[in-house]
This record gives sequence, C-alpha cells and structure tokens, in this order.
Amino acid sequence: MLFNTIWERLLGELILLKVGVAVLFLFFMIATLLSVIVLRRKGRCARPGSHSSFKENVLLVFALTLLSTSVIIGFAGPVVAEGTIYTYNDELLGSATSESVFYVAPDGDDADPGTVDQPWRTIQHAAETLVAGDTVFIRGGVYKEQAITVHDGNSVNGYIVFSAYPGETPILDGTDVTKIRDACFIVSHSYIKLAGLEICNWDTGIWMENCGHIEISDCEVHSVWFGIGAADGAHDFVLNSVEMHHFTLYGFDASPSGGADCYNGTFNDCIAHTGRDPTQNVDGFALGHGTQHDFVFNRCVVMMSSMDLTSVLVIRHLTAALHMTVGMGDTNSGRTV
Repeated sequence: MLFNTIWERLLGELILLKVGVAVLFLFFMIATLLSVIVLRRKGRCARPGSHSSFKENVLLVFALTLLSTSVIIGFAGPVVAEGTIYTYNDELLGSATSESVFYVAPDGDDADPGTVDQPWRTIQHAAETLVAGDTVFIRGGVYKEQAITVHDGNSVNGYIVFSAYPGETPILDGTDVTKIRDACFIVSHSYIKLAGLEICNWDTGIWMENCGHIEISDCEVHSVWFGIGAADGAHDFVLNSVEMHHFTLYGFDASPSGGADCYNGTFNDCIAHTGRDPTQNVDGFALGHGTQHDFVFNRCVVMMSSMDLTSVLVIRHLTAALHMTVGMGDTNSGRTV
C-alpha cells in the first residue's frame, strides 16, 4: 500500500532515531562522568590550565562515546535492515488473546480448530464462527471465495476482526467464483474491522449496508467495476490507508440505495486513481447522493477525472489531480481545506 508503506516506515524510523539519540546522549553523559572519576582517582585530572590532562580527558570521552555509538548502531542496524514497520495487524497480533484468535490459510481445513497450526480453509467459515471480540488472521495466498458477515461485534466485547497475517497478503480474487451477490466482502453487521486485504476481479470490492462502526485499514481494491460502497444507512465508518484503483465507475461511493442516508464517514490517508474506462465519468469518491452528511477527508489523494464531495463536512489536505472536475456543493461552509 502506497500510503501505508511510506508513512509507517517514516514513523517507525523516526521513533527509532529518537530512541537512538536519547540512548546516545545517555551513554555520552555516563562516559563523561566515568572519565572524570577515573582520571581523578589516578591523580591525573588536570589542574586548571593543564593542557596535557585536558587532552587526555577529551580523548577518553571521545573514545567512550565512539564505543557507545557503535553499540547502538550494532543493535539498531539489524532492526532497520529487517524493515521493521508498525502496521495495524501487528497491533492486533500483539493484543489479541489466544482464546479469541483464529487462523485461515489456503491449505487449511474448515473441519480443523482454526489454530495457527491447524487453520481453517475459508474466510466465510471464519465469518460464520467469529463472535464479538474475535479476530481471524488470514495467511497470504489466493482465496477464490466471497465473504459475508454473519454476526455483529459490539462496544462491550469488541469488534469482529478480519485481518491479514502480519507480513503477508491474502488476495481475494473473484475470477471464476460463483457469487451469491455481486460483491467480494459484504458487511451487513456492525462493529466489523477489515485489515490488510487485497481484493480484485469483482463487480464490487467491499459493500457496506445497514451497518455501523466499520473500520477498513491497509486494504487494496482494484480491477473492479465498483471499489467500496456504503449504502442503506451505513454510518460511523473509517477508511485508513486504503488504495482503490483500476475501477470502472467509482473508487468509493456512499448512496442511500433506497434506504436511509449514510453518515459519519472518515477517510484517512486514502488514495483513488486510474479508471479503467476512459469513456466513463469516473469518480474517485462519490459522496453527493441524497442528503447524506458528515464525511471527513484527512490527507487523501485523488487522481481521477472527477469526484463528488457535496456531502463532505471537513477536508484536510486533499490532493487532487490537475484538470479535475470537483463537485463541492453550497452547504459545506464548515469544512476546512
């Protein structure tokens, strides 16, 4: 993911740099103190104005500082070389308890218990099994299946989480898949999280309907007619570092679709680009249907021919391609650009 990789790498290396500087400063102070103590005990600490002892003090401090620096570099170097990057599913892996964590793998079996050593085979089996507070880690590989939520999470026991296994990319490929409905991942229950999934070759990538409190993080949706859709009163949803590209009609769309308005949607570090059909009026983000309201954009990028933001309340750092038609409406005086 474009934003995910760049932003999290910079953040991780910045934290590492701060820690390194702090440790280096601590070693320097300790080295200085020790050098003064050692030289004083040997009776070689200079009288004021003694040039020889001053040089010895400086050289000793420099040598100890150099040694401490090499120790820090020796420790931090492999960490940077391994590409240690904080990601959303790393947090999940560290925080979830074994009783609430399950696994899916392309070579698994739905008759197995869903452990890391005996994973399930399908994401849909996980959807039918998980309850509030449960997490499923999906191992890397290609999954030829559709997934539909079955249970709700809640504010007490927690979200139901479908996450890529850290460092791996599960690909939900719709090629030659028998579909119940024309979408890859259908979210019709509340308190659901999706993280780290790649979705391609479907009519619609992710479809949210009649649900609330949904988080979609670090996902990539491409080679679809429609990217991610919200409908029938979907509300309080957040998209973090989601990339949508090579779609035919829209990257993200919120529409009542005959039901209630969608509202309270937040987009953080998302990108929409590359329409597949140059003859179509393709929207990177389409949020102008009906009387939907309260959408917020933070640090998003749109590289499309058009986008409809007439229902957007706040925009912070939205980067749009040149020669783009942007619908902003007349009712959004409260937004910040």
